[in-house]
Amino acid sequence: MHLSPASIRNTMQDLTELGLLGSPHASAGRMPTHAGLRLFVDGLLEIGDISEEDRRSIEARLSAHGRSFDDALNEASAVLSGLAGGAG
Repeated sequence: MHLSPASIRNTMQDLTELGLLGSPHASAGRMPTHAGLRLFVDGLLEIGDISEEDRRSIEARLSAHGRSFDDALNEASAVLSGLAGGAG
């Protein structure tokens, strides 16, 4: 899907006005609010169950020992992105 930068800015502004995105200060990037994360998670729950093979794969990816906390969060984000077919 091709979107112009103006379309993305307008969509981000709409999400901010709906209370789904926030910014800690003027020069910071936008982050999902609690309501935005809740909407994302609720959307994932509507997708339905995943296969047992996918479940085992996800558990293996997230259970690796010896990783830093940031590495674990990045991996979890990548898994969510794959499941949702979008940004995680």
